[in-house]
Amino acid sequence: MPDYSKLPLEIFLLECLILGNIYFLFRQICHKIYFIKLLNSVVRSVSWSESSNIFVTVSDAPNSRENGAISIYSVPSRDSFSINKDDPIALKASLEIKVDGINKATSVGWTLANRHIVAGFDSGTIIKYDPETGQEVDRSNDHSERVNRINFNKDKTLMVTASKDCSTKLFDPETLQVIRTYKTDRPVNAAVISPLHPHVLLGGGQDAMQVTVTAASSGKFETRFFHMVYGEEFGRLKGHFGPINALAIHPSGKSFTSGAEDGFLRIHHFDSAYINMSDELPADLKM
Repeated sequence: MPDYSKLPLEIFLLECLILGNIYFLFRQICHKIYFIKLLNSVVRSVSWSESSNIFVTVSDAPNSRENGAISIYSVPSRDSFSINKDDPIALKASLEIKVDGINKATSVGWTLANRHIVAGFDSGTIIKYDPETGQEVDRSNDHSERVNRINFNKDKTLMVTASKDCSTKLFDPETLQVIRTYKTDRPVNAAVISPLHPHVLLGGGQDAMQVTVTAASSGKFETRFFHMVYGEEFGRLKGHFGPINALAIHPSGKSFTSGAEDGFLRIHHFDSAYINMSDELPADLKM
């Protein structure tokens, strides 16, 4: 195996599993090279800080008698990493925020310059915490059901959420005020903001257990495109045969990736017509 120990930290990705393992992967080839075991955790979401030397997780307790937690970890020295997946190192959190065992944390992210942690919950609540003290700073109750995903735009001046209540909301991350709501007719599992155009991409669909073996369109598994400012849907992209659970857009805005319960990751490259499209005013808003 090549020696990756001298490579900069930014080349690593984090992969979290329900078993409580965190994998550090080599970005170019997604080769699992370092393994960490989080103590007594079932990891639901993970996010790097901007400095890349700490990361935060949201996790469930291993049994019903304990509460889940939002935990901040410092990346250990390279010498303490394990390359044996059967014997991962145990890592203890530098800060742990206990959460209600009934209202579980489901998603997490860092605001600009790591000033705050923002977490989404099963109840639809969004809470902002101070990462130094663990104290609650602000909260929003604008969603009525589980917040499945939290994402930010490129400069983290805007935050987008995906919720089981069939909506995505655009927030000001500083105030947690809702700027725009994008309504759909299906649960939304993922949402991202394009860095190229003022567009929001949504993915979701009916729960796989509720969908019969029929046409893919019956489950509504398309990626949907909304104008970020006007809130109008202007396009849909088919391809998956199960609910979309994850979306990630390239920093250039010229491609994006979707992952779904059908077992596929799909990499989509936008054509020149989309890349060069103008930002036209909707017809009903023209004078």
